[in-house]
Amino acid sequence: MEETPHRVSVGSWFAFDKPRVQELIDLLRQSGYRTIGPRVADAAIIYDDVDSVSQLPLGIIDEQDGGRYRLSAEDDAGYFDHVVGPHSLKNYIFPPRETLQELVNSGGRWQASPPPDPGPPIAVIGVRSCDLHALAIQDRVFLEGPYVDPAYKARRERLFVVAVNCRRAAATCFCHSMETGPAVTSAHDLALTELDDRFVVQVGSERGAEIVAATDWP
Repeated sequence: MEETPHRVSVGSWFAFDKPRVQELIDLLRQSGYRTIGPRVADAAIIYDDVDSVSQLPLGIIDEQDGGRYRLSAEDDAGYFDHVVGPHSLKNYIFPPRETLQELVNSGGRWQASPPPDPGPPIAVIGVRSCDLHALAIQDRVFLEGPYVDPAYKARRERLFVVAVNCRRAAATCFCHSMETGPAVTSAHDLALTELDDRFVVQVGSERGAEIVAATDWP
């Protein structure tokens, strides 16, 4: 007898034990995504490739203030108790360097070659509400109006966002004054809320629903 697939709708909430976030990473990778998440590197928490839950900054927080950035270990800190670091989504959807076209002179004739393959779509885990508000500003610049950036549009449409509701803030955070958080309200595919022993996940899109439907969380 065939198993009936889980019925998951946008807006649904589910919970799973914290170590099982590995299943989310695995499912995204199996779906063809390059998975990006927070990692400790060069005394900072940055976005980088992630394929294991062990690479996430469990038990690490950041201390931020004017002219100060330090990492420290906290026994009761979770996977996402750091706040926004020196990297942003812009590195992945509007990179600082991009090949638009290549021209090769062969025998006195110029030949144009197409740009290189953009690679797999990207799923970013750990995106904050302020990140998403910044992303919305970029979308207005590059996607709205009479002139649309085709390369940005292609990367943006393939971006899978796993957002995180913040549960701590640094002295440099501005979500309250700018009304950009700490809760995730902008468009996302999945949103995680970290509790002491588990995650609560809210489905924010049909793509997110497809990922959750492949688990036994519902």
